[in-house]
Amino acid sequence: MFSQALHRQIFLFGLTVLVVGLSLGAIFISIGQIIISANWILERNFSEKFNQIKTQKIAWPYFLFFGLHLLGLLWTENLTSGVDDIKIKLPILALPLIFSSTRPLSNQELSNLLKIYLFALLAASLWSLFFYLGWKKTSVNDVRNLSRFFSHIRFSMHIVFGIFLSLWFYGETENKIIKIAFALISIWLVFFLFILSSLTGIVLLLILLIGYSIYFFLTFKNLKLKLSIFLVLILGIAGIGIYGYQVYRDFFTPIQNQNEKLELWTSHRDLYYHESNLARENGYFVWRYNAYEEIQASWNKKSNLNFDGVDKNGNPLRFTLIRYMTSKGLRKDEDDFSKLSNEDIRNIENGITNYKLAKASPIKQRIYEATWEMNDFIENKSMRDHSMIVRLEYWKTAIRIIKENWLIGVGTGDVQLEFNRMYERNNSVLKTKVDRKRAHNQFLETLVSHGIIGFISLFLVLIVPFFYKKRLHVLFFPVYIISILSFFTEDTLETQAGVTLFAFFSALFLLQVNPQKYTNKLFLGRN
Repeated sequence: MFSQALHRQIFLFGLTVLVVGLSLGAIFISIGQIIISANWILERNFSEKFNQIKTQKIAWPYFLFFGLHLLGLLWTENLTSGVDDIKIKLPILALPLIFSSTRPLSNQELSNLLKIYLFALLAASLWSLFFYLGWKKTSVNDVRNLSRFFSHIRFSMHIVFGIFLSLWFYGETENKIIKIAFALISIWLVFFLFILSSLTGIVLLLILLIGYSIYFFLTFKNLKLKLSIFLVLILGIAGIGIYGYQVYRDFFTPIQNQNEKLELWTSHRDLYYHESNLARENGYFVWRYNAYEEIQASWNKKSNLNFDGVDKNGNPLRFTLIRYMTSKGLRKDEDDFSKLSNEDIRNIENGITNYKLAKASPIKQRIYEATWEMNDFIENKSMRDHSMIVRLEYWKTAIRIIKENWLIGVGTGDVQLEFNRMYERNNSVLKTKVDRKRAHNQFLETLVSHGIIGFISLFLVLIVPFFYKKRLHVLFFPVYIISILSFFTEDTLETQAGVTLFAFFSALFLLQVNPQKYTNKLFLGRN
């Protein structure tokens, strides 16, 4: 319809809008994909494009995976949900289709595109910082809400890739000022990742750093460099272990004796409730010495937030209050409630469950909460309000569904429906609709929806690049590893942000980059 040069500019503009959207909002992702798709159609030359696609065998597994989702509509009960799922997964079809039949990006075009993505990511993190510092006069009680455009987990995945991308640019440029700029960006993104307190993102970063350290240690020939890498690796692992132990020791060292004699009455002759639950805060038992009527009356006189409502983090306020008072070694009665300061009341309203966390760093708060959840599960088999441990129930339910639908799955669109049925059949500990979620594991999710056939198609998407590509761009590996690791704890391909992250970058580095020799020693290459 237009000249080739103009079509090329439209294609590059569409990619630019798309990569901006990966950090700054789904609307840009949609607009970007519409632009490059419409441009691809208006270019025509479909016969030539089809011939190009036939030669790009590396793209075929993407088409197979998407095609199975289309076929899955034939045996779904919930067609509306199935169509919505197809819309979400369109990038798995559209991006490899367009990239495999479009002239690859030049080095300069790729560099410009990745820089725009990195700067958009930097802008998103700085915008989040404005909220964190209260410059918008908006209270952010949970740092995970700092992700303004997507879930904090998806955002953290981009942050981790952004760290490696900025290091790659650092290694590629010779200009010292630009080197310093990219080094500062990488440092800031690491710092911001810890502010965001996404354990998924932090674990991804640590695994990648450890993996690269091992690779460098095995491949570098310089003995001093080998020893330096080994020393840094050992000290880093030891530091993480020591820090984790200190957090556990500070909060879980027993103070109260499990078999101590318990009093039954408060000074106001109300009954204390002592439960068998062994959860602790700072060594004190949470569910002992609870005079619920007294602290309910005392709290409702002191705060505008109702005792039976939720705190500013959306958690049941009564549990936050009980845990907070326990952390100070107080009994949960009228007398000890009077010992709480106005600052303590504000902390409880803000969802702080332990007084030691009031001035703790966001990451220390997150590590403590995760540790508390695991300890509560081990001691009491409790999953209530435990975002990490509750995944065990999701996975167990998914496996039960898979056993009954192992070949072709339950169909595109019926996953949540089958989960709800299985929760009911097995009288799950998860009772409310909001708690009864899907697998939170992409491999299990695929097995549930499309059985072993769907799992094989996903497996092909992941392994085919290593058979049909003689040389892979060095930046393909961080994206590949981040995506695969996220598959174990997240249903990455079931959201627009997640599926676009995976489909765009994997297809970009596999289909839009000419094979060539990369000499940047900071990253793993494949010759």
